[in-house]
Amino acid sequence: MMNFGSGGIFLMFVFAIVIGLIIYFIITNARSNRYTGGFSETSLDIIKERFAKGEISEKEFEKMKKALKS
Repeated sequence: MMNFGSGGIFLMFVFAIVIGLIIYFIITNARSNRYTGGFSETSLDIIKERFAKGEISEKEFEKMKKALKS
């Protein structure tokens, strides 16, 4: 085994925790960017997408678009 000296094992655990936190924050940041698509969508973009998918009718789309403009 390696001889870490006094406090060496403690420093090894601290180093492992720091590496773990760095990995955690990288993964968390990657997930949040994935859900936003890497850019921020406007409300109009969202209702256009919903209309294109058929989730809302043309009448609902126009009503929402009008509400967003006012």
